Formats: sequence, C-alpha cells, structure tokens
Amino acid sequence: TCVYLECGAVPALLYVLKQPNRFNLDFIEQGMLGGAIYLWLSVACPIAGYTLRNWNVKRVLAATLTLNNLAIIGFAASPDHMASVLIASRSVVGFTQAFVMVYSPVWVDDFAPEESRTAWMSLVQASVPIGIMLGYACAYASMAFGECALFDCWRWPFAVQAVLVTPICIGAWFVNKEHLSLHLPPPEEHNHFASMQARLHEDEGFASPRPNKTHQTSASPPVGPTTPPLASTASLDQPQAITDEEKRLRRTSLADRLPPLSLNSAFIFEDAEETMEDSPRSVTSVATVTLTRSVRQTVGLVLNPVFIYTVMCLSALYFVVTGVQFWGTDYLLSAHPNVSKNLVMGLYISTSATAPLIGLVFGGWYVDKKGGYRGLKERARALRICLGFGLLAVTC
Repeated sequence: TCVYLECGAVPALLYVLKQPNRFNLDFIEQGMLGGAIYLWLSVACPIAGYTLRNWNVKRVLAATLTLNNLAIIGFAASPDHMASVLIASRSVVGFTQAFVMVYSPVWVDDFAPEESRTAWMSLVQASVPIGIMLGYACAYASMAFGECALFDCWRWPFAVQAVLVTPICIGAWFVNKEHLSLHLPPPEEHNHFASMQARLHEDEGFASPRPNKTHQTSASPPVGPTTPPLASTASLDQPQAITDEEKRLRRTSLADRLPPLSLNSAFIFEDAEETMEDSPRSVTSVATVTLTRSVRQTVGLVLNPVFIYTVMCLSALYFVVTGVQFWGTDYLLSAHPNVSKNLVMGLYISTSATAPLIGLVFGGWYVDKKGGYRGLKERARALRICLGFGLLAVTC
C-alpha cells in the first residue's frame, strides 16, 4: 500500500504543480507526468516476470524497492521549473513498481489457504486503491496547512512515503528467502521429473549425481495413467536410449499433472524438460532456448481469448478510472473556481475509499463462496460472476 501513495498524491497536487511559480506544466507535460508511470510499468511487467522467474527473488524485490524509494525521494526533491526531472523520476517509479505488482498476486496464489485464496487476492488488489486514497488524503492534508516547515507543502506526501517505505526496503534485504520463494510442485511431480532428468542427462553424456540407491529400491506408484515407470537403479547405472514415443508420453503426463500457472511452477518443469531434451551445451544455446521459449509463451498468451478479453476489460476499466482519478480534481477546481477545494477533495476521498474496497471485498468473498477460481469449472464460474458485475456497472 505504501508504494502506491504517490499515485494518489500526484493527481491531488496537479493543480499546484502546474502553477507558473512551480513547474509551469503545459497540457502535454501534465499528460506525460500522469502517463509516464503507466507507460513504464507496462514496459517493465514482461521484464519483471522473466527476472523473478530466473533470478533470486529476494534480491530482485529488495533492489527494485530500494530504487523505487530513491525515485520517490528524487521526485520530492525536484527543483522548481525542472519538469523533466519530475517526469523522469515518476518514470523510474513506474518501472520499479511493476516488480511488486507482478510478484504479489503470484505469491498469494502460492501461499494463501485454499478456502480463502480469492479473499487474499482481493486484499492484494485492494492495496492499490487504498494506497491511492491515502496518498490523496495526505496531499489534501499537506495543502490544508498553507505553510509547512522545512520545505514546500506539496513535497511532504512524497517525503512521508519515502519514510514509510524505507523500513520495508531494509527488511527486504534481510528477510528469510523462504518467506519470498514460491512453492515448488508437489513431491511426487518433483520426484518423477528428477528421475527423468537423470536419465536424459545420462543419455546425453552429462555427469549427474546418482540418486540414493536405498531410496530407489522401492518402486514408486505411477502418478497418472500415462506416467512411465520411474527409473530403477540399474537403468541409471547403464545409459538407455529413450524413444520419441516415451519422451512424448512423459511430456504429456508431466503437463497433465502440473499445478496451476505460477512463476515457479507452471513454467519451470516444462522449460527444464525442454531444455534438457535440446541439451544446450553453451551459453549461446541456453540464451537461444530461453528466448525462443519466452516468445512462444508470449504468443500463446496473445492467442488465448480468455486472456485477451480479460486484458481488454481491465484496460477499459483503468482507462476510465485513471482519467477520473488524474484529471477529475484539476477539472473541478479549474472549471468551477467557486466550488470549495475541501468539498472536491473530500468527495473524492470518500468515493475512492468506498467504491473499490467494497467491490473487492464483496467480490472476493462471493467468488470464494461459489468455489474459488482454481480449476476449469471454477474459473468459468468466476468469469461469469465478473461478467454479471461488469454488466451491472455499465448499466449504472
């Protein structure tokens, strides 16, 4: 929530920032100031997904949070009449926010209890409007004083955010990585894949550690109807040829038993299996396989109609929300100078505090009550519920 305070403070202070004695922003610069954070957030999201999947999650999050906080400090310290510094600082804020936004729902999806997973997800989504509301309220409170100590009143909301986020940044560097690392698939899937990995490495001439022979003496039951039997100790000691049909069966059985999509589960085993089958023997080969895999996954998402329709709905929603949020206050105060500033900001704060939060809490509770979103039937039901609420919103 603290990371998103500036998203509410900037719209609330736009009418101050554009004044000739401050930054003298023209209409284009105002639009750039408002859109820079979302532009760079969109650019950073694919980068964040790849980085969090392939690098140390703890270090990535700690580094991006620290950089985000430094950008907020730079925004607050921007000299008057230096609009470029203001816009550049907010661009860095948007880029670094993407890593938290990408990681948070995936962490909840892996760690939340099954019976309340949707409610947890709703609370994560609620952190954005809560942060915006608190940032807006903080900006309103700072401007209500008229005269502020140490520096200009408009800088105080960003200074407050920097102070609040600093302990989080420090804690991110020292927290136990087990609290941030995402869950691996269930043990039976991991064991089956480890056996397949050992056999494929033996066939390709790689030296891989032998499994414990005592552990391998007892045969493991097949996980699925198409699962080939696990490799015995003898089969690991002597290389065997693996037919294309056996590889196909293993790939099919593994894909059928993968858990739902997450950063460290849905991709890691499919990718590793494919990488071993290709047997890359150089850094160039690994880079080529990684790039090809990323492109194929992106194309798969683009060709997924459910994903595209969901993104289009969210884009339309945020188009309206962002327009009202960023331009609403400035329009009401500029076009209606006789309207009280306290009334305008008070109404906005009350609206932003009630509308999204009530919807998120009720929606999460209702979807959980109807069975959640894990599973094909459950996802279809959840989409129908969202469609019903969306039609109600459009009608109103």
